[in-house]
Amino acid sequence: MTLSANATTRFWNNVLNYNQPGKCWEWRGYRNYKGYGRCRIKGTKLRRAHRVAWMLANGSEPPPTLFVCHKCDNPPCCNPEHLFLGNHRENMADKVEKARRSRGTKPFTLELPKSMILRLQEWSVYEQQSIAALVRGAIEVALTEAEY
Repeated sequence: MTLSANATTRFWNNVLNYNQPGKCWEWRGYRNYKGYGRCRIKGTKLRRAHRVAWMLANGSEPPPTLFVCHKCDNPPCCNPEHLFLGNHRENMADKVEKARRSRGTKPFTLELPKSMILRLQEWSVYEQQSIAALVRGAIEVALTEAEY
């Protein structure tokens, strides 16, 4: 997908510190609950702003099987110098290397029956991410509405 000059200008106008080398270029528009910038391009579904930034810098969309990862670990950052492509395994290895993990003293764990794991493995990465987002959203709502 290529963007018109007008759409490209509108995109970068939503980015703070644009063209300041070395700095994070933070998305100023809508952000999801994890802090990632979200934008709509040509009337399509919402896209992550850093994926669009990568596309603009590289002239093509990143392959759908790859993540656009942040070297800076700053979710709203759109600086192409801070972005790199990686598969799920590489993204998780980057997370471990940088000691990013669940907050708190005891990370949440869940044991699933083997039959459910086998069924989940048949789903596409997109389906797995979609269901994970729904679960995370439901947990976030439950925690937000909980009374202590």
